Amino acid sequence: MIYGIMLGFIGDWLLYIFPLYQGWMELYTYDRFIQRFEKTAKTVPKISPMLWIIPFYKIHREKQRAMLILKQDVSSNQELDEMLSFLDKSVAWFYVALGGLLNAIYATYELTSNLLPNFPIISAGIISLLSFFLGIFHARYRVSEYRKRRMIRKFEHKWQVYK
Repeated sequence: MIYGIMLGFIGDWLLYIFPLYQGWMELYTYDRFIQRFEKTAKTVPKISPMLWIIPFYKIHREKQRAMLILKQDVSSNQELDEMLSFLDKSVAWFYVALGGLLNAIYATYELTSNLLPNFPIISAGIISLLSFFLGIFHARYRVSEYRKRRMIRKFEHKWQVYK
């Protein structure tokens, strides 16, 4: 029984972390797209990265910023459609991540109530908070420039070894 609860715990946290990562990838694609409008983008203040602590609010603010930029610079309906598509995909993935997060919190409570019956709420809260922030840091790291450069260096090194 406990093995099933542990598998559910792991699975539910993965269903939070990887949709969060997918949503972040969509937003980075959007960010590269918005760079086409760099001149106008410089006049509209960037949204603080600290808002990733509240991902849904961050997305809302990014969408407002994008609309201000597009209002000034969009040249075709196709560009507008492409931009909105990026934003809609990222919002959808973040809602999937939210569903995974809610399931993961419940699975954490269920696991801790079986393993630590005297302190299920406190231990579930601590584990859930740690897992929540680890998920955010994991997704953020996977889309970071540091990781991209590291992967490119690793690829270049392996390519030279095989030459």
